[in-house]
Amino acid sequence: MARYRGRHRRPTDTARRLTRIALAGSVAGAPLLAVLVPGTASAASDKTWDRLAECEASGDWSANTRNGYYGGLQFSSSTWRAFDGDEFASRADLASRAEQIIVAERVLEGQGWNAWPTCSRKVGARSEGSTPRDTPPPPTESLPAAPAPLPPAAPKPAPAPVLPLDPDQWPGLPIPDLLPINSLPLSASPR
Repeated sequence: MARYRGRHRRPTDTARRLTRIALAGSVAGAPLLAVLVPGTASAASDKTWDRLAECEASGDWSANTRNGYYGGLQFSSSTWRAFDGDEFASRADLASRAEQIIVAERVLEGQGWNAWPTCSRKVGARSEGSTPRDTPPPPTESLPAAPAPLPPAAPKPAPAPVLPLDPDQWPGLPIPDLLPINSLPLSASPR
């Protein structure tokens, strides 16, 4: 039968020692854990990816060996899609080296070096972690230059002032037929 320990009972010396040892072990063991957990160590270099591609596909980044694995790092179609490789190309062998490395870094982050079990051991890559890389900009095509913007339109001139026309004031002046005479204001006294 288990011995009852009161809630407010003072901890024994043994319990304090065990707590200190456990705390010290967790602090001291944390760096070791970082080495053993995949994807948490230092970054994988381009040289490492090139060595891995040399082992996986004889360094051919556009390899299609017709065995269900594609590209320099021999991605399966499902892995390529699962790690968003289809944002670059439908299969790894159709993507560039840089794009394959971007997807490989994602795979490494998610699965560790176990995604390439044999070759990662052969090339000594297991001590390296992932380096998240930025997606390269899409290739620029030579597009015709955009036309230069048009200069701002000149301001419209202000309309000429309209003066009342008194036919009695200006004898002999032709009055246009467009305006009826009775619509024009007439001055009371001619000048």
